[in-house]
Amino acid sequence: MPLSAVLITMNEAADLERCLRALHFVQEIVVLDSGSTDGTVELARRLGARVIETDWPGFGIQKNRAVAAATHDWVLSLDADEWCDETLAASIVQAMARAACDPRAPRAYRFRRLNLYRGQAMRHGDWGRDRPLRLFHRDAGRFSEVPVHESVQTREPVEQLPGLLWHDSIADYAEARAKYDRYARLSAQTLARQGRGGWLRAGVSALFAFLRSYLLRAGWLDGGGGLQLAWLGARYTFFKYYLARSQS
Repeated sequence: MPLSAVLITMNEAADLERCLRALHFVQEIVVLDSGSTDGTVELARRLGARVIETDWPGFGIQKNRAVAAATHDWVLSLDADEWCDETLAASIVQAMARAACDPRAPRAYRFRRLNLYRGQAMRHGDWGRDRPLRLFHRDAGRFSEVPVHESVQTREPVEQLPGLLWHDSIADYAEARAKYDRYARLSAQTLARQGRGGWLRAGVSALFAFLRSYLLRAGWLDGGGGLQLAWLGARYTFFKYYLARSQS
């Protein structure tokens, strides 16, 4: 069963080559770029991707555009700072072979994503429970069109494949804090529309977020990185509810 890999990019030249070279098992790579100035477009084309240059409407909308631009019905959606290990690549190939001959095969798959923080694999805490749905038939799901934390929505059974999707998105604490703050502002827009802001909710939710990541999900086993991420998650949670209150 032919498979299209789809990515959205903006100034991803530093990470893109690793991602694209690991996609040797797909039949098509589609890259939607929104104004890169660092050579991302040229690099993607040199590595065999079909590049579409477009505007930036938001994460979920852009990813749905990429899915719509794919030639094949089966799509694998990745970010430029992610890459499949060989076990996952083999699992995906096997899933496509199964889909080609068994009409009862699942049409949506998730897999474990191993996130790196400061070069360390975070195996515990909130980051250690990451199992995104990224491989699906275009008729079986689509991305939620929210400002941030978009995900594939489906009503069909989802199967988990063996292997790892590696994710190297944050190099240090300063970068992590800036990213969490940016996401807090975006998430606050949705919360404000839902009327879910407020000081009390912000404080209680932030405390729970820290305890969940650091204690309940054993983030402490990841050392200093686990503590920093638990704190940043709590800070993000507080500010998204606080900012939602000021916007409502």
